[in-house]
Amino acid sequence: MPQVLTIPPVPWQTPRPKKLTFRHLPYEIRKRIYELALIEPLRWKKTHEPNCPHKPTNKTDIEIPPFLQTNVWLYPSPHRIATDTKCSCAKRKGLSLLQTCRQISLEASPMFWSGNTFCFLSGWEFVIAVGHQLRSEQRKIIRSISLLGDDGKSWQLPRVRYLWRCSSVYLGPFWDLLLECEALEHLEMPQDPLKRTPSDVLQKMASSGTKLRHLTLAQFIPYYGNLYRGRLFLPGLNYGRGGATYVKCSRRVSWEDFKSEESLTELLRDLEYNFRVHVDTAVKIQFLGAELSRLEFWRHTFKLAPDLNEHSSVRQVVLPTGEKTAVEFFGLPISGATRRKVVKHKIALDRRQRDINGLTAAQHEVVQRGKERKKMAREEVELQKQQEYETGLAERRLRRLELRDTHRAAAREQRKDVQSAAKEAAELRSKERKRVQHDAKKGGAS
Repeated sequence: MPQVLTIPPVPWQTPRPKKLTFRHLPYEIRKRIYELALIEPLRWKKTHEPNCPHKPTNKTDIEIPPFLQTNVWLYPSPHRIATDTKCSCAKRKGLSLLQTCRQISLEASPMFWSGNTFCFLSGWEFVIAVGHQLRSEQRKIIRSISLLGDDGKSWQLPRVRYLWRCSSVYLGPFWDLLLECEALEHLEMPQDPLKRTPSDVLQKMASSGTKLRHLTLAQFIPYYGNLYRGRLFLPGLNYGRGGATYVKCSRRVSWEDFKSEESLTELLRDLEYNFRVHVDTAVKIQFLGAELSRLEFWRHTFKLAPDLNEHSSVRQVVLPTGEKTAVEFFGLPISGATRRKVVKHKIALDRRQRDINGLTAAQHEVVQRGKERKKMAREEVELQKQQEYETGLAERRLRRLELRDTHRAAAREQRKDVQSAAKEAAELRSKERKRVQHDAKKGGAS
């Protein structure tokens, strides 16, 4: 009978189980993770984080959306965009996932570009960001774009600064770039750019075979209420963006409405003088406390509907024409739940800070600002001393150079005097030799 020899494994040579990583998860689970990390709400719908200093804590204060605290600079050559924001609450949070590795980037990029709605404050911002900073394969899978803000009234909305001579109304480059977005299915934009767009350009868009079958023409209507009560209100004057409530209204139109110049003109006239006016009147009466008989004095009776807050900001209104449309409010007071959440966050932050140094978060921030001011003052003193030291070095170096130049000039003068004296002595010796030779010749002749 054969014998079986059993060799016990050495503990440090025991094979380890294979380590599972993120890439070993099923693709369906990875896809769900990509969607949760990369697909975010619209830029217009984002609010401030509870720990943001711009988040109000009082129910009477309105919350200014982050996108209304933004300035954009557009540079022509090379094409680039610079954005100035007061906080980072509106920025995308999960973009670092796309930079993890090539496999994750290849899997997640299509979801990012096709699942998000990309928001821009200007048509030229869209042209530079999408046309000059994206690759063509990324442009081809974008499905949703929203353009709001470029209505020619910079006192109402965030300012977009064009650092070259161009019109803020985007025509040719904008529509040409839209044709390159082959998967585009939703486009939201203000109506003002259409006023200077020829109908044949729109007809070209309609006949190009694009998936975009409809346009959503949207606009912001600002309402400055009791914040300016007691002041003379001038519509053209910039009162700032604080304390203003904005209402977004929109209408969906098809390419058939742009089949001729007359139909386009009629559509724009109806939007500006009928649709906008009816929406404005309905909003003032239903949600801002105005009376129809005293509509022109709505600012004196301005009062937001009590059920409007950042979690309940969309309402449906019925216009006198029978049309039903949805309006969305921006710049609203925070809800009670949000206020309690902010207060709880502040209490927890104060508790953690007290455990560290016995101060509240606000006191710690004041102390830190004081330390920073002292540090800046010390740095300023050190910089001043360094500048004085460098100035003294420069002055001493200058004096040494001047002294060297003086010595060199004196040496040159001395050499000139020596050379002149040597020359005179040589001339005297030459004359003396000639005299001696002459006397010798005369004595020999006698």
